[in-house]
Amino acid sequence: IYFKNLNDAKNKTKYICFRERQGEKERLGIFSKDNDNASLKGFQKLLDDKKTSHSSVAVAHELVFSMSRNEWERSGFEPGDYKTFIREVMSRYEMTSGKRLEWVSAEHLNDNNPHAHVMIKAVYHDRDGVPFRLRIDKPDREVFREIFQEVKNDIRGFELQPPQREWEQSKENMKNKNKAKNTARPLLESLKRRIEESRRQGERERENDYEYRR
Repeated sequence: IYFKNLNDAKNKTKYICFRERQGEKERLGIFSKDNDNASLKGFQKLLDDKKTSHSSVAVAHELVFSMSRNEWERSGFEPGDYKTFIREVMSRYEMTSGKRLEWVSAEHLNDNNPHAHVMIKAVYHDRDGVPFRLRIDKPDREVFREIFQEVKNDIRGFELQPPQREWEQSKENMKNKNKAKNTARPLLESLKRRIEESRRQGERERENDYEYRR
């Protein structure tokens, strides 16, 4: 999502800052790269830039990083962890792209999908400090998505399969187990028959040998 209107961008930043929280551990406000209590007015003022004053270009971009409640709880994440996630995601993106970004974020721990909003000024600086207009298109969003997944795996220490994938894997394992069982049963029966035939053959040979000796 992007905002071409400065007031719209300011209002959305205000919304994520002061949106009603759903738990006692959720705190109002926004955080940034270096500040746990970033200034809303400071960021809103930062958005007012000549490079994005034209009505045809974006003033700010919004990203939302989210996971299901199931994933959140199975991973052992806690309120406040999104600060670590977002800071690491933004840092890795900057390292990959060479773009230095101005952003603020807020954690919203909804019952169904704990998530974080990130508002990014639509102007970045390159490694030499030269400002450029920032565009975040579909490939960029995919990069952010991949980095977010990497960060989650790194922080929890393992790759968590989604419930659907775990169900599919469990079903596949059971299928393979049954297949192996079905394959093994005829072989086992064949071995039993061979052992029984060998035993009977041995008995017949012993009986014949006894009759011969008499």
